[in-house]
Amino acid sequence: MRRSLFLLFMGLCGLCVSAQSIDSLYINKEIKRIGQDSLYRKDTGEGSLWKSVSEPFKRVDRVFNGIDTLYISPNAYNLTLMLEHSTWYQRYAIGHAGSDAWQSIKFSPTTNMKIGLYGGWRWLFFGYSIDIAKILRTNDEYKSRNEFQLNLYTSKVGLDFFYRKVKRGFKIRSYKNFQIPQETYLNTNFDGMSTHSFGVGAYWVFNHRQFSYPAAYSQSTNQRKSAGSWILGAYFSQHSIDFDYTQLPPPLLKNLQNELKIGHIGYTDYTVSFGYTYNWVFAKNCLFNISVTPALGYKTSTSKSALKDDKRRSSLNADLIVRSGLVWNNKKYYIGASVVMETYEYKKPKFSLTNSYGALRVYVGFNFWKR
Repeated sequence: MRRSLFLLFMGLCGLCVSAQSIDSLYINKEIKRIGQDSLYRKDTGEGSLWKSVSEPFKRVDRVFNGIDTLYISPNAYNLTLMLEHSTWYQRYAIGHAGSDAWQSIKFSPTTNMKIGLYGGWRWLFFGYSIDIAKILRTNDEYKSRNEFQLNLYTSKVGLDFFYRKVKRGFKIRSYKNFQIPQETYLNTNFDGMSTHSFGVGAYWVFNHRQFSYPAAYSQSTNQRKSAGSWILGAYFSQHSIDFDYTQLPPPLLKNLQNELKIGHIGYTDYTVSFGYTYNWVFAKNCLFNISVTPALGYKTSTSKSALKDDKRRSSLNADLIVRSGLVWNNKKYYIGASVVMETYEYKKPKFSLTNSYGALRVYVGFNFWKR
C-alpha cells in the first residue's frame, strides 16, 4: 500500500514538472514573438507621430533628389544653421542711336550689404537678412528699398523668385556722347528714377543623377567627382521703370536727345533659357561651379515719352542668367561664396534699356541631427 501511494505521488510530481516545462516553453516562445513584433514596430516607426509628419517630405525628397552615389554623396544630416553676408547690386542703362552717335547714360543705386541667419531642413532653407545700413542708421535711402530673392535647388529641378523695389537713391555712373567730361557728374545723386520688378522661373537639370546644384548652392549634398549638365528653364518677369529726366544736371539735360526723354517704361518678359552648368571638384571637399544660361525672351511693353505715348509693343530680346559658386564642405561644416547675375534687355528701333541685377553671398554654417 505504501509502495502504491509512493508511486502515485511520484507520478503526479512528474506530470506537474512536465506541465510546467510545457508552459514555460510556450511562455518563452510568446515572449520572443512579442519582442520581435516590438522590434519590428520600432524599426518601421508604426504609430510614430514623427513618421506620419516627415514621410510626405521624405517621399518628395526621394522624387526630386535621386542621385548616383559614385558622383554625389547625400547629406548625412537633417538640419543646418548658416550665417550669411550678402551684397546686392543693380544697374540700369538707357541708350539711343542718334544721327551723330550712340548716346547713353547708366544709373545704379548704392550697393547695399545685408547680414542674415538661416536654418534649413535638407533642401529647404528659411531665414531673414537685414541691411547693415539700417542697423547702423547711416543712410536714409535704404528705407526706400525692398529686395527679396528665393532660390530652391534640388537635383532635378530648381526654382527662382525675386522681388525688387527702389524708390530713390540712384546715382549717375557713366554717360556717353554728352560733350561733357565723364568726371564732371560721375556718381552724382539722381532722384528722378524709381524701379519695381519681380519674376519667377523654374529649370530642369538633365544630368541630375551625376551633377548636383545643391552641392554648389545649398550645401545639402557633396559632389565627389566632377560633372556637368545641360539645363532648360522657363521664366516670367515684370519690370517697371519711372524716369523723370528733368532732374538730370542742367548740362546733361541740355544735351539729352528727345528719344531719351522717357517718362515710363513697363514690360512683361516671357523667357525660355537653355545653357550648361559644371561642378569642378578640384580638391577634397572643394567645389567650384559655373553656370551660364542664355535666354530668349518675348516681351510685351508700354512706354511714355516727352514726344508721345507709345503703343503697346511686342519683341524678341536676349537675356542672360549666370551663376557661380565656390564651396568647402566636409559634410559637418561648410564655408563658401556664390554669385548670381541676371540681365534683362528691352529694345525697340534705335533704343535700348538694359537692367542688370546681382547678388554676392559669403556664408559659413554647420549641419546637425544625423539621419
